[in-house]
Amino acid sequence: MTLAVANLAFGYRGAPIGHGVSWSIGAGEVLCLLGPNGSGKTTLLKTLLGLIPAQGGSITLDGRDLARHSRTELARRIGYVPQAHTAFLPFTVSEVVLMGRAARVGLFSAPSAHDREAAQRALEALGIAHLAHRTYTTISGGERQMTLIARALAQEPQILVMDEPTASLDFGNQTQVIGRVAALAAGGLAIVLSTHDPDHAFACADQVALLRGGQLIALGPPQETLTATMLKRLYGIDVTVTYVGEIGRYVCTPSFFLRRALRGQ
Repeated sequence: MTLAVANLAFGYRGAPIGHGVSWSIGAGEVLCLLGPNGSGKTTLLKTLLGLIPAQGGSITLDGRDLARHSRTELARRIGYVPQAHTAFLPFTVSEVVLMGRAARVGLFSAPSAHDREAAQRALEALGIAHLAHRTYTTISGGERQMTLIARALAQEPQILVMDEPTASLDFGNQTQVIGRVAALAAGGLAIVLSTHDPDHAFACADQVALLRGGQLIALGPPQETLTATMLKRLYGIDVTVTYVGEIGRYVCTPSFFLRRALRGQ
């Protein structure tokens, strides 16, 4: 399975946002998309999902143009986890996850035993099976985010597109979500994930794409892409990137925080 974009231009009719974006991702890989607010991350993800048409270039799924896939085909192959979701009806968590089977259930058909089993497997994969009978509107923000990921998994997709899945979550829930991302990729899913935190990319990504003003300014492995120079170019602040041997990876710290910590010694 390969999802590839080549010289992609994206935006809206009369309102171009970005162009010249190229990358590819395969099964078991995680691509993290980083960029400041307004850089076009969400619009780019919507274009990858086929929700808005590309303005130029191409998006292919296994070598076939995305526009040649039906909406049902895309829904079966690409799962989507939105940035936020507000529910007004008192569905249970299990019912919300079961909604992920919509693309695989006939228009006038009821969910089958297989559909319910797929929803249950998704709940168990995210460690939230104990919430199955809870009302979605009453659970915590972190639990709702895990439910949305489970709903996408219930589609049994090959690719998962996640728009800032850790937004508004506390530190513990952010850690849980990023840990699940790494586990899902290890299970064979291809994942495209947007985030504002370089440490998330260091924790789970195989590739990092840096987007600024709709332009792809860097693409590559985290340790080669998330340098102090590139992060200053991306966000306009001084950053210190340090390799921590005890955990076997790099961490990113704004230099201002580091200076304050050193003064406090």
